[in-house]
Amino acid sequence: GVITSGDLTALSGSISIANILGTITTGLVSLSDDFTLSTSSDLDLAGVTAGDDIRITTSGTGAFGTLTATGLGTDNDNDGAGDGSNIVLSIGGAATVDHAEADNDFTASAASFATGLNTIITGGDIAITTLGDSALGASQAGGFITVSAGGNIDFATISSGGFTSLSGTGLSSTITGTSATSGAGFSANGAGPVTLGSVTANGGSISVSGSGVSLTNGTSVSSIFLSGGAGGIVSTGTL
Repeated sequence: GVITSGDLTALSGSISIANILGTITTGLVSLSDDFTLSTSSDLDLAGVTAGDDIRITTSGTGAFGTLTATGLGTDNDNDGAGDGSNIVLSIGGAATVDHAEADNDFTASAASFATGLNTIITGGDIAITTLGDSALGASQAGGFITVSAGGNIDFATISSGGFTSLSGTGLSSTITGTSATSGAGFSANGAGPVTLGSVTANGGSISVSGSGVSLTNGTSVSSIFLSGGAGGIVSTGTL
């Protein structure tokens, strides 16, 4: 079926949307506590603001405007005490998120994931897993950042309070980024070329490997390890 709505607001209750196949298109969705959506539909949601968790599962595609888990509501989805204010996306097809803010963690699994140049901001961790490409844009995590992609990984500016781990698992996965800062260690490992601008690891080492490595500027309180693989080229600026 097809579901199309404008803005939906539940000041002190829940919002339930049910559809098996087809599409779901909404305006801005706002509610005081948890938002949970499980479907097989293609999704196009202008935005969701929830007082606690946002959990969206579909075997289709997912296009989202702004997702905000404020942490101001009640955790009422039986996911465990104290485990609230997360954004959790499980998308069978391609997933795009213009902007997301979570008081706790942001977790996404999808065929591919993209934020463009907009930002994911979390008080906790960012964890993204894709079969294809992952594009982080400009993202900030109070905890760690982990990305595992079967395709390419791309970012503009990322920062984490903990470690950052980027892993391109495909046979020719590339990793490209302008600036990365981590509170602990930083690692970027791809089967293809890895091209990075400035990398700063304030609490650990830097480890970068690929079929070729280019690092413009690297600063670490510990060690720096660069590997261009068999026959690869390592090019650096200031270390």
